Amino acid sequence: MKFLYPQFLYALFALAIPIIIHLFNFKKYKTFYFSDISFLKSLKEKTKSQSQLRHLLIFLSRAFAFIFIVLAFAQPYIPKQNQQIKVKKHAVSVFIDNSFSMNNINKQGSLLDEAKLKAIEVINAYSESDDFNLLDNHFKGISNRIVTKEDSKKEINQIASSSTHRELELIIKKQIDGLKSSDAIKKDLYIISDFNNFKNDLSTLAIDSNISINFIKIESDNKNNLFIDSCWFDSPILHLNKELTLNVRIKNDGKESLKNQSIKLFIDKQQIAISNFDIDDQTIVPINFIANKKGWNTGQLKIEDFPITFDNNFFVSFQIKQKISVGSIYELEENKSLKNLFYGDDFFKYSSFRKNQIRYNELKNYDLIVLDELNNFTTGLIQFLNSHVRNGGSLLVFPSKDLESSSYQKLSNDLKIDKYGKFNFGQEITSVNFEHPVFYGVFEKKTTKLNLPKVKGFFEIGSSKSSIDAIMSYSDEKAVIKLFSVEKGKVYLSSIGLNKSFGNLSKHALFVPLIYNISALSSGNQILSHELGNKRVENTENITQQNTTISNEDFQFIPEIQNQQIWIYDQIKDAGIYELKNNDSLYSKLAFNYDRKESIFKSFDFDKINKGLNENAFIIFDNKTENLTAKIESIKDGFSLWTICIIITIFLLAIETLLLKLL
Repeated sequence: MKFLYPQFLYALFALAIPIIIHLFNFKKYKTFYFSDISFLKSLKEKTKSQSQLRHLLIFLSRAFAFIFIVLAFAQPYIPKQNQQIKVKKHAVSVFIDNSFSMNNINKQGSLLDEAKLKAIEVINAYSESDDFNLLDNHFKGISNRIVTKEDSKKEINQIASSSTHRELELIIKKQIDGLKSSDAIKKDLYIISDFNNFKNDLSTLAIDSNISINFIKIESDNKNNLFIDSCWFDSPILHLNKELTLNVRIKNDGKESLKNQSIKLFIDKQQIAISNFDIDDQTIVPINFIANKKGWNTGQLKIEDFPITFDNNFFVSFQIKQKISVGSIYELEENKSLKNLFYGDDFFKYSSFRKNQIRYNELKNYDLIVLDELNNFTTGLIQFLNSHVRNGGSLLVFPSKDLESSSYQKLSNDLKIDKYGKFNFGQEITSVNFEHPVFYGVFEKKTTKLNLPKVKGFFEIGSSKSSIDAIMSYSDEKAVIKLFSVEKGKVYLSSIGLNKSFGNLSKHALFVPLIYNISALSSGNQILSHELGNKRVENTENITQQNTTISNEDFQFIPEIQNQQIWIYDQIKDAGIYELKNNDSLYSKLAFNYDRKESIFKSFDFDKINKGLNENAFIIFDNKTENLTAKIESIKDGFSLWTICIIITIFLLAIETLLLKLL
């Protein structure tokens, strides 16, 4: 047994005073005279023994009451294992996980509400003189400073659910940083969470021996969750007043299959479609609808599922373009296959220009520029094409059999793409990249038995890391057509031209979907939604920094724009539709959705934590831990005995009272 305040034991010396008084009776006696004292003598002998016993019992009860009062002030305790001295002051950091998975429920209600109650129990285990630090996923300003016991309780009640998810290692580092200003030697960290989707590798942490980490696990009774994972259109070409198919991937994070579920589609806040589905692990639900408004459209997908509701909605935004502009530049004679392909199609605006008659002011606004077998390029044309691609345009190059090598190399060098090599004969096109966006939805099924274009001769395309992939390939796996990303734009480099000396590509059935989809994709791959938590989004509109804002009905901020990126950092907190504007002119509508990481329940393996960091680094509590306050007190202080001393003191004083009345 040890004492927290042993200096109070010096008060026991004061017990010598009543002992001395008891041993030396200084009471003065008065003499009374009687005629016959024979009866008084026998009475005196009888009452003297009773009085001595009574005084002794009263003295002992008072003496022991005094002893236990002194002991209570000295605060005796039985130390826990390996504890040398009792810590007089603690620094306490409590992290409350308020991520979306904590909206799940158990018998006590939501996990977040239970976590708040557990946090208060933790704080109640410490004294008013201890230092406190409170933390949640927001990492607010209070997480960097020390607060009082009372203030920490007030902050707990204000914690609300958050879309942010922090990793365990980062949480612990933040807690340690938050307690740096405390002069307490012993630091206790508490993490209250369902421990969903935490990484359990803490091997990179350096935990001092004076720091203990305590995990308090809150468990849910519900292990099922249905959520919308992602969505995409069947085709990159979105026509006005024509049926569109939006494919929605829905996942079921539960052991039971679900029947007769429904998903609704809202466009501009009006419900326009509903689809029913059955699901095991996951399913893809196609939703057909007609977009009857050109320009920007906003959508919301919605399912019903409880109690995890943040992932029941999925927001999208897409643009219906009235026309896509395609411009062709030819050497001496326009290719009829290109002209016939776009003729009569209202979705495309097609124009052709002879090389020495290019109207650059008109051509700069086109989505796709096709180089139709040009022998060489002027310096001005190379500069124009370079600028066109880097600003978001697309370029499709069909080489001339009489190409000037130095001129083509200059264009490739400026764009930093592969160069044309030597001219070859005798190869066949043997494979198609079915996964490439150009051929997405063209083939009903993947097969090697395809009627592919015949090739008489072709130019080799050099291999480099800048190449994304080949759209089609020869038997030796060399590319027929390659796609390159150049800053915001795309370059399609064909190894063959369109005239019959190269083969029959321009007459083949595959020519139509090939050129059609390349043209459609030139308007840009539409990003239907963005994930909250990402620090930036693509600057697809080439918008400038000045007078640019992102806003919705309740919120507005000025983003940072640099390096073709719009930096939003953590400004946007809520899922929904936001408008990107410059000087009140609408550039685009951006859809943001919550990260689906919290939608999947992945249990935490406490056994895999590296416990070699220090001997007493980790202590784990769970839902079954009753009276958390008392449990923590016994762990941090050992077994405290001062309350027992108080109880014994009261008992002794009660005995004294009875002795005074009854004896």
